[in-house]
Amino acid sequence: MAAEKQNEVKTAPRDENKENSTDQGLGLEILQIIKDSQQQHGLRHGDYQRYRGYCSRRLRRLRKTLGFRMGNRHKFTGKKVTVEMLTDNRYLLLVVMEAERAWSYAMQLKQEANTEPRKRFHLVARLRKAAKHGERLERLCDSPRVDAKTKLEAQAYSAYLLGMVQFELQQWTSAMEAFNKCKTIYEKLASAFTEEQGVLYRQRVEEISPNIRYCAYNIGDQNAMNDLMQMRLSAGGGGAMIAEKLEALITQTRAKQAATMSEVEWRGRTVPVKIDKARIFLLGLGDNESAIAQAADEDTKERLYETLLAECRDTIQAVREELRADLKQRDRAADSAESGKVSNVQYLHSYLTYIKLWTVVRRNESMAHALQAKLKEPQTDENKRGARPQDLIRLYEIILQVHTHTHTHTHTHTYTQYRDLKISYASTRSYCRYTHTHTVPRPQDLIRLYEIILQVHTHSTTTSRSHTPLRDHTADTHTHTHTVPRPQDLIRLYEIILQSLSELAGLQGLEEDHTFQKEVALKTLVYKAYRCFFIAQSYVLVKKWSEALVLYERVLKYAREVQSKSKHLNNRLKDLPDVQELIAEVNAEKYSMQAAAILDKEDVVEVPEQQQVKDHKPLSQRLDTFRLDPSLLGKHPNLVQFPPDFQPIPCKPLFFDLALNHVAFPPLDDKVEQKGKGGLTGYIKGIFGFGS
Repeated sequence: MAAEKQNEVKTAPRDENKENSTDQGLGLEILQIIKDSQQQHGLRHGDYQRYRGYCSRRLRRLRKTLGFRMGNRHKFTGKKVTVEMLTDNRYLLLVVMEAERAWSYAMQLKQEANTEPRKRFHLVARLRKAAKHGERLERLCDSPRVDAKTKLEAQAYSAYLLGMVQFELQQWTSAMEAFNKCKTIYEKLASAFTEEQGVLYRQRVEEISPNIRYCAYNIGDQNAMNDLMQMRLSAGGGGAMIAEKLEALITQTRAKQAATMSEVEWRGRTVPVKIDKARIFLLGLGDNESAIAQAADEDTKERLYETLLAECRDTIQAVREELRADLKQRDRAADSAESGKVSNVQYLHSYLTYIKLWTVVRRNESMAHALQAKLKEPQTDENKRGARPQDLIRLYEIILQVHTHTHTHTHTHTYTQYRDLKISYASTRSYCRYTHTHTVPRPQDLIRLYEIILQVHTHSTTTSRSHTPLRDHTADTHTHTHTVPRPQDLIRLYEIILQSLSELAGLQGLEEDHTFQKEVALKTLVYKAYRCFFIAQSYVLVKKWSEALVLYERVLKYAREVQSKSKHLNNRLKDLPDVQELIAEVNAEKYSMQAAAILDKEDVVEVPEQQQVKDHKPLSQRLDTFRLDPSLLGKHPNLVQFPPDFQPIPCKPLFFDLALNHVAFPPLDDKVEQKGKGGLTGYIKGIFGFGS
């Protein structure tokens, strides 16, 4: 809240510039002030409560600044702005803020009325209050103290608020008259000023136009229905109120047409439709599909797909409840088991489930096409490896080898000169000659190699001038402002498609329809091929060339199987992707992957042969000899031998004393003390301690 108040203080000087009086009279840019306040204080996110709080605080500041107080803290005294008070244009702004506060409260109640219908009465009251403030503003602006532009803006603003009230009350004629008056004034204002100044007025005209068309349709103009259906394709839709009214109008129109619909035919079987919700949905199915086909961008198409799926789910739920409510369903199921057919309601449920699942397939396929287009867009990334002259040297070496194997020496001299030129350009780096002889390139690889040469040469020239990194084939990702697409995203989409197709194959009532089962199986093969293709692409990104090559071969296997099985079902598979394009793309990716794999092997710096001696001696044993050993920079360097080898040592000698048995020692009797006999007297002395 404190940050919001600081923002209000910062924007106050800018609003004062729009409220300055001119030489002809007081001036106030009403629409500009309203739009700026709404965008800065909550309406950008649809927070009408926040905007209402801002209007209340702005009113309090204006009244305090102008000394226009409503009594004191003990008693309220109502006051109104009169013509005699118009010495400052902030008095006009005071009325505008009162109208905006009432309007924002009405829009807040509009959002809450979806769950609490009683608030609709309060909503109408607040709209009327806002229209009343708008009329008071128009009367104040009729004064000669106000300039002409402010008078016109006040009239348009008052007409707009009045039209909103009549629109909510469903008084279509008066609402249309008010909106037309507002539209006319804003169009005149837009034409009277420059292009930059008229943008705001034209935006307001675009906001009002859907309301006018909706009013015209409700009055009886049937041509306005086409305009309203076109409005549905636009992302805006004319605001939340008109969008809600438009959906209700479409539902009402379809309900009128549903009275004439009694049955539907699908896959050679006619089923009666007795559920009203199912009739309305099936009648609007064609309109929804045509709207999706006419969608201008992917966002609009995705929004229409979600709307169609939501309607389909609601319809399926209604049919499911009808199945549960049918008390004789078990008897009919027992009878149909003998005849091999399901009931009409169950077959209708299967038809609606088919529509839902196939719509999911089409939606995910549309999203996959959009992601594929983003993946194919050329992008640069600062983290990717730049172009190196060694890459061109390597490619030209392969070309010379291919020409040698195919006995075509026409261009050998030209490519040798070009290679020597690149070698001289890369003289500051180590140049190593190609010694890889495990795989012999094929002549078909020249086509892809020439394309990579042109790409590397073009990016190398650009890199040397502007230091722009080269787009690496093995890390083909986008640097998009929002989301970087990856092959894993496409894999997930195709997995959802395959799951939907597996559910299609198990629909009740279609188990014996062999043509339908063949169609589903063939579609499954097509999308399996695409899923396998993007799994291979994900392996290419992590430089797992062998796995990617195996998956590419699997894609070709699926594609050939589709081509062999689709000869009898061409007319029914027009909406599937073309597998021939997939085959061509897989072949191109295989050649590109081979070139990228060869370049990836050359990333390791090779050393001369005389220094590449295979010796497993540790570093401690060859300190006097210089040798390049890449293993010393790895995780397990060979520094010393551990544990060390055992070494022989001399044994400790054993000593035996053999002469001790033959040595004669001298007698020591004279050295030993002789103890005498003391008797009884000595014993007594010893007891009392006298003898010691």
